[in-house]
Amino acid sequence: MIVRAKLSSRLRLILGEEMVNVELREGATVRELIVEMAETYGPEFANAARSSVFVLNGKAATLDARLRDQDTVLMLPPAAGG
Repeated sequence: MIVRAKLSSRLRLILGEEMVNVELREGATVRELIVEMAETYGPEFANAARSSVFVLNGKAATLDARLRDQDTVLMLPPAAGG
């Protein structure tokens, strides 16, 4: 199945893209999406993604959320500021 990973802020800078399509097995989880992307994009991506908040098709999602073909997962790393 294909899942769309929509990236924001630091993750977008690391990959140089706003959205990427990732092929996963049927029934994969958000956690498996992150693992697959970390293998492809490296430790900098993995470190930034580890503390991100995930939104699956417009709703907050946990790492254990099951994905379906053509789902969109928005990845929001924590913002710094003050």
